[in-house]
Amino acid sequence: MKILFICPEVSCKYFEHVEAIAKKGWKGARFFKRDIQRHKRHVKKVFYGLGILTIGSMLPHDIEWSFIDENFEKNKSYEHVSCDLVALTGQVIQRGRISELIRYFVSKGTYVVAGGVHATDFADDYIQKGVSVIQGEGEKIFKAFLHDFSNGKPKPFYRQNPNDCIDLNTSPVPDFSVISRCKYSLVGVQTTRGCPYRCRYCNVSNILGEKYRHKSVEQVKEEVLQIKRIWPESMLYFYDDNLFGDKDYSFKLFEALKDTKLGRWGVHADISVSQDPKLLDLICSNGTPYLAIGFETLSKKNAQTLGNKMKTDFLSKYDESVCILKKRGIEVAGSFMFGFPGDSQSKLEQVLAFIKKHKIKGYITRYSVIPGSQLYDEVLTDYQAAKGRLTGTSTTKARTLNQFFMAKNGFRFEETEDIIINALKPLYKTKLPLPQIDALAVFRSFFY
Repeated sequence: MKILFICPEVSCKYFEHVEAIAKKGWKGARFFKRDIQRHKRHVKKVFYGLGILTIGSMLPHDIEWSFIDENFEKNKSYEHVSCDLVALTGQVIQRGRISELIRYFVSKGTYVVAGGVHATDFADDYIQKGVSVIQGEGEKIFKAFLHDFSNGKPKPFYRQNPNDCIDLNTSPVPDFSVISRCKYSLVGVQTTRGCPYRCRYCNVSNILGEKYRHKSVEQVKEEVLQIKRIWPESMLYFYDDNLFGDKDYSFKLFEALKDTKLGRWGVHADISVSQDPKLLDLICSNGTPYLAIGFETLSKKNAQTLGNKMKTDFLSKYDESVCILKKRGIEVAGSFMFGFPGDSQSKLEQVLAFIKKHKIKGYITRYSVIPGSQLYDEVLTDYQAAKGRLTGTSTTKARTLNQFFMAKNGFRFEETEDIIINALKPLYKTKLPLPQIDALAVFRSFFY
């Protein structure tokens, strides 16, 4: 059997969203095209299929497989490609290209299996004759799909039970060698999956379980060493939802990594890491860390609606905590949500003042309803009680529910984006605020 794995290029539609949002706020600015082109080059250099490389490593030896990252392919023609199966993965900003590839290969009579973040959340958008969709962790589900496909009986959906998550110690080391020719500016490893916090707006706990699961420290170190051998100048990123959620594991991991010359590296973390001096000593002893932290809101009332007690408890310590991290030389990026009931441009300006005061990177997203989250189920129940049964694809349902949710919070669907742009314009007169524009463009990519 021959399998062609493809990491689709970032969709033109996403870049159109970025440009449309930039024009909306900075029409005619001289720096407009320059910044857009830089952003396009950057985004295309940070996407690759870590899941695909992992699954490729676990395939039986009698299966021949190859991998293409379209973001580094000059010729994207598959006219002369011959294979039994095409496997696709991707995130929301690759969605448009994924659809194009599915249409192309199905028309050729080649079977397609699609997985990844977007396929898991929006499976209905993919399903058609000649396509199977994998929702959840691929290591176990792909084996089940491959068995059915080999016997000529593939199912349309393969969904992981959140209570039957894999043991990460059985997940193989990804085969990074197959993409060694690609010049990534950011390359990642994953050390943990799962999250116990169960924030109302987040779907991670429902998909990956409520407990932290870990790869062995030895395997993570091997993956890191492989990456540093192949891409010594690239930024290393840990693709965990919260690497420091389990402090004992974090201590063991960074103790093992302290002699690996990490350089500049990044990770998602929660703010509580700032209160652990010994862990901070270890984190700062190797390279230059970059922490992406979900602050979400500066309002205690809003924080209480999120369902994460840790965020509520730490709200009063945000200033102190950021100062602790900055004094350690740790680069901080903060994500915030806008669109809570009672939010306004003046409240958003308080968030921007916090970002400016601490000189951190800021990402402002719309407070939204994501499939698979507790909030999605709650809003769906409210919608059906008020308006009746909701029909359509995953995308149309999500768009309808977000319109309903935002109206309930006092906003039109486009209004939150307009308020964010209006608040940003006075602060950015010589360059585009691309982190914020990117966050808005990603939201658009879900629904447009």
